[in-house]
Amino acid sequence: MLALKTQPSLKKWGINALFICSAVGLIVLINGWLNETLIPIKSLEHGTLEEYMHQAEIRKFNLQGKLERKLTMKSLSHYQGLPYATIIMPHLVMHQADGTHSELCALRGQSYYSKDIKHFDKIILQDTVQLRHASKLEGNWQLSTEQLTLFPSYLIDTNAAVTLTHPQLHLSATGMSGDLNSGKIRFHQQVKTQYQGQL
Repeated sequence: MLALKTQPSLKKWGINALFICSAVGLIVLINGWLNETLIPIKSLEHGTLEEYMHQAEIRKFNLQGKLERKLTMKSLSHYQGLPYATIIMPHLVMHQADGTHSELCALRGQSYYSKDIKHFDKIILQDTVQLRHASKLEGNWQLSTEQLTLFPSYLIDTNAAVTLTHPQLHLSATGMSGDLNSGKIRFHQQVKTQYQGQL
């Protein structure tokens, strides 16, 4: 009698075990298909994330302990095999000894390097690039463009269209180069200037 009572339970258990094994087999097959199709494509497009920083800030001080430069960013990500790191919302602030203040920012950028990620060869800033300059001698002006290259010596260069606004003039040009240390800017071609008031 005891054996007769256990037979339906064994049969039910066997059906459940078969269902579980089938489900596991299906999961294994789906997982194998995903590994063979999706993951290699993702690896080809993005590679493997090697370094990532969030809300990063780098500061440089002079010998007197005063802040000279500050670089902040929302994030920085670098994937293996790529010669650059992607920067989101980079913002560089520079303070000169004479009180001159400069700010360079953009929505995104790419930091290219040859040795390691901490020593860049150049940073290509893109999307709503703005350079703001405040000086007692030259006054305040702002330069806008869509792409700008920044070098480690704080030289800047672009071949894109640029506009410069000043309380007393408005300037547009194609291409420019400059030095953030001195605040000097040289425009390349198609320079158009509209003066407002007395210089």
